[in-house]
Amino acid sequence: MKREKRLPFLGGVAKKGKRKSMNALYFRHLFQNTARGVVHTVSASGEKGEFCLCSLCSDGRPLEEEAHVGEFFRLEKAVITMLLLENLHPEDLKKVGKLLKTNKVERVLIPYGDTAENLPELSKAEKVQILKAGETVVLQEKGWNIWVKCLDHGPKGNLVLYHGPCETSKKGMDCLMAVKPAGAELPCSACVCQEDHTCGMRCCLYNDFILCKGHNGKYDGSYVLGTLLLGNADIKTKEKELREDLKPYLADLRVISMNESGCSEKVSDSFITDLGEKNRRFDQFYILPGNIEGNDGMLKTILRGGPRRIPFLTSQEAGVCISGFLKNKSEL
Repeated sequence: MKREKRLPFLGGVAKKGKRKSMNALYFRHLFQNTARGVVHTVSASGEKGEFCLCSLCSDGRPLEEEAHVGEFFRLEKAVITMLLLENLHPEDLKKVGKLLKTNKVERVLIPYGDTAENLPELSKAEKVQILKAGETVVLQEKGWNIWVKCLDHGPKGNLVLYHGPCETSKKGMDCLMAVKPAGAELPCSACVCQEDHTCGMRCCLYNDFILCKGHNGKYDGSYVLGTLLLGNADIKTKEKELREDLKPYLADLRVISMNESGCSEKVSDSFITDLGEKNRRFDQFYILPGNIEGNDGMLKTILRGGPRRIPFLTSQEAGVCISGFLKNKSEL
């Protein structure tokens, strides 16, 4: 009897060179190759359709990115469900303008006082929201939860973003998630595709990666798949407010990203430590741009949290890719 060839990592079956993908919710969180600033995309594809969110955040200086990111941030021809813009350099705003002209962008979120609100190409987007101080956006898109808040920081606001799957209950569900460096020599695709998993397969076959299975334990009620982007927030001045806002999401935090918010003068050690208290038995990943000044103290705080606290410094050489799937066990 001839055996079918199983595709590792994705669980499909290969026959005569063709791939059969599972009916699952596939996802990819990509922190692109930037040494300064954060270029983050999350893409999901499943029964409810495809979803893509892109968050571009800088400290006002140019994003230091590897060449492959280019003028479309690896999103050429993608349908972008939500685009978040904060404190970008004029040259990077020009790239955003090209993105808006060539891609379908359904919604743009910008904090008050940000120069991005004057971008002429915003008229190409279906909806543009300039968030006021304290304003919050909460919604579900194609099986994905999104929470965005605009923090009041004087003349210019800062955005804080949480996102994760709507359904993470382990009852009847199976999950696989892998975390690996996204090198410039093998650049990751920003968007996951339900029918083509070449990108994920290539990584599985030719890269070392961290396989996250701690949340598969029988004593845990849900999979831990959430991502929190703190951007440029001055957390010390908003710590009490953020602690209250983030309570519903703490148990789901797997990835935490910081730009200027990772600088010692903007965040307390106790705040960062508390973000991981709900998930001490699981690996938790902290993503910081390598060229942001003042994050040495933050790295020490993360490392002191124990072996399950893993920092990644993005650079022009490598970003971070976090990808996997959620699948009904009865269909495996």
